[in-house]
Amino acid sequence: MIHIIDNDPFVCELASTVASFSGSQSKVFVSECNYLCYMLNDAYVPPDMIFSDVDQPEGIGCTLSRLIKQQYPNVTFILMHGSFKPSARKETRKHHSSNYVDHVLLKPFNVKELIEFVKAITSEKNMCKTDAASLIRATPENENRHVPLLHTLQKQ
Repeated sequence: MIHIIDNDPFVCELASTVASFSGSQSKVFVSECNYLCYMLNDAYVPPDMIFSDVDQPEGIGCTLSRLIKQQYPNVTFILMHGSFKPSARKETRKHHSSNYVDHVLLKPFNVKELIEFVKAITSEKNMCKTDAASLIRATPENENRHVPLLHTLQKQ
């Protein structure tokens, strides 16, 4: 699942289409405040990645990345940057060098590169999930974890 946070409908539509083309579902949020409200919902499930515009009306894109990464460190957080304002570029660089932003994408996007980027991140995350699952299954203790329970039931 990919969450897209941007007040530009064209960017949201493009990123959503790329997500779909790459085999991922997506949800679009028109503001950071809408996303924060969604996060407070009991049905919230952290996505695999979040694309968030750094230059939104609420102006909390970088702060949002910190909040997300503190609660959900495995979420890949991508800041999108299309502003030519020096203050926005400086803020983006500062947060990209922190542990809260995984990637920065410059707008306008090259669609082909964006597709490859999403596919690479998605396959990397899927490999990590598969590796973790195989480690759990391959552990000898896990293979026999129900045996004592079976012996107890048979003795009764």
